[in-house]
Amino acid sequence: MKTLFIIFLITSLVRPINSIAEISFVNNELPWSLKLRTAYFLPADKKVRKIYSDAWPDYQFELSKLINNRFAVWSHIGWNSITGSALSCEGEEVSRNKTTLFMVPFSLGINYNFPLQIDNASFYLGAGGSSTFVRITDHSEFVKKHRTKNGAFGGVLKSGFQYWFKNNIFIDVFADYSFLSVHFHERNNNVENSNACLSGLNLGIGLGSYF
Repeated sequence: MKTLFIIFLITSLVRPINSIAEISFVNNELPWSLKLRTAYFLPADKKVRKIYSDAWPDYQFELSKLINNRFAVWSHIGWNSITGSALSCEGEEVSRNKTTLFMVPFSLGINYNFPLQIDNASFYLGAGGSSTFVRITDHSEFVKKHRTKNGAFGGVLKSGFQYWFKNNIFIDVFADYSFLSVHFHERNNNVENSNACLSGLNLGIGLGSYF
């Protein structure tokens, strides 16, 4: 019922397609925007949550350009890092050995904007592809200390609410879901480090400016 209510609320706020007013900006131009976004990353994989955490901070810079009053192209770069406790050799319990995960994703995609019946506000949905640098550092004698992957390909689905002010400053409340599976294909002392599922949900807020 809660999900149905949210869908109904968004639907009631979005203007009918044949009566959508143009999004107004200073000088009626279609601007670029730059924003800093901060979020909490909630990993989907149970093992990742067990090793590291149920959530940790994620930071992003995003650049976008409106190509008309509905569509915008965007690119962003992010970074996050978390230290946890590696699993034991049996793979069931965490050990005293520390492990650190560091990720730098670069993404490119497109958004569709839905103007709302609220002045200077819009709701958007988007999708894109991503390439991620991943480094896992394990402080354990059983595995290779550094495992690095350049260009791990994935995807991202985006949604959010934007509200902008007359001085070209805007806020962005968002929920993104990223898809990422990293394959290392390494063996060391009969311990296999084959892949890591690093998909998850980003919930956060951003502050940006049109120019």
